[in-house]
Amino acid sequence: MPVLAGSTAYAVAEAFHWDDGLSPRLKEAPGFYAVIIGSMAIGLALLAFGVNPIRALYIAAIFNGLTAPPLILLIVLLARSRGVLGDFRSRWPSVVSTSVASIAMTVFPIAALLLS
Repeated sequence: MPVLAGSTAYAVAEAFHWDDGLSPRLKEAPGFYAVIIGSMAIGLALLAFGVNPIRALYIAAIFNGLTAPPLILLIVLLARSRGVLGDFRSRWPSVVSTSVASIAMTVFPIAALLLS
């Protein structure tokens, strides 16, 4: 079993609280096995259409990198909230460092997409 198909199946099954793992039979964990089969079918279709798998992984990694900055922004907003953390909220050094990281994580993947 390809590693990416298996790891995707485990992640999806955990997110939806499905039975997972390779120990249960197909009838006991249909969602888990459906994700594995679907992932492998998509991989085979990409290969059949001549998509370079390494290039596809590279582009997927860039898009994954682009999803991180909005999550960092949400974490910063929650960490600064007096209603959420009271006196334990984040101070300016933490806000500055996470903001710089978020900006860098936005700029670099976009530059990588444009330069590739």
